[in-house]
Amino acid sequence: MSTRCQIFIVDEREGHGNINDPCVMIYRHSDGYPEGKCGVVAALVEFLPKFMKHRGWDTEYMGAQLIASMIQGDKDYMIDMYQRRMDKAAKGSDDAVYYKKRLQEAKEEVDFLGYGISREIHGDIEYAYVITRKGVRVFDVTQDKKGNYLSWEERVHPHKWLELTKPVHRKMIMEGRTPKMFKQVA
Repeated sequence: MSTRCQIFIVDEREGHGNINDPCVMIYRHSDGYPEGKCGVVAALVEFLPKFMKHRGWDTEYMGAQLIASMIQGDKDYMIDMYQRRMDKAAKGSDDAVYYKKRLQEAKEEVDFLGYGISREIHGDIEYAYVITRKGVRVFDVTQDKKGNYLSWEERVHPHKWLELTKPVHRKMIMEGRTPKMFKQVA
């Protein structure tokens, strides 16, 4: 089963200061966990410094470009994975034929899978990420069997990459440099 999540971009200055009324709400169908190479933290760590350097705080463009960045990241990962598996399989074998087919599908179909613009909070998410001007907050979401939310428990990330308010880190991000603490996550 997929690990679903939602990413909320909120901005108190624009009158959208909480998850019930965000500027942008993104749904990610799989790999919604924080950790790992394909996790959301890795995607945000890769994306946010570059975006902030070139665009600054622009919630509409941030949401659109974040989705595009995550789709491209997923596509690159899948193409690389199937290419490596195809290369390892014996030429002409059933495995080689299968991985060649999956590689072609990854090149064509991944653009249309896995992400969406949300109008409401989904009932099946396991994690929530809230991007604000101050940083990113990560929540573990628990629900009962009927999909009713039991709790949203905030995580304290061990590398504290979420703190975008420190002037030295913000300056580095705006210059396109990656603070040391961001590098520890990847």
